[in-house]
Amino acid sequence: MQNALAYLRHLLRGPGARRQRAMAYLRDGVVYVRPENLTVHRLGMGTTPVEAVEATAPERLGAAMERALAASREGVPHPVVWDDLTAPLREAAKVRSWSAFVKTAKFVQIERSATEVVFFPYKNVGPRKRHEPLIGKELRRPSTSTQIGEELLAVFDLCE
Repeated sequence: MQNALAYLRHLLRGPGARRQRAMAYLRDGVVYVRPENLTVHRLGMGTTPVEAVEATAPERLGAAMERALAASREGVPHPVVWDDLTAPLREAAKVRSWSAFVKTAKFVQIERSATEVVFFPYKNVGPRKRHEPLIGKELRRPSTSTQIGEELLAVFDLCE
């Protein structure tokens, strides 16, 4: 499935195009939003800060998404030591394990370029395999969209 995601990203990315990335998880009525950095080896990694926003507040959710996208970076050093990358999410959700967090979580990955915002819904396949992309279900909007919170909530409905 990693190859399918790499293929999707290849199709979306033009030569030298700078893309901002964020990750969003919906769990128990709360959306957890975090920036996603891309390492020098092109590995996407969630980073901090993690913001928790009620799913009933699309304007606040849109503002949190804007902050996460603006905080994303490309070309960060590839980690030598792999600390627990899920700890900030678990702490925000007040759960002890990744398994407890991901059990009911829906996941959407967001990428924004100069021209568009693309929302990628995922299928939850459990705590060990995490999430797999739902190819062909992505939602594309102009990068100038002011409805990013509402759009993100709509894409969560596409998740499995």
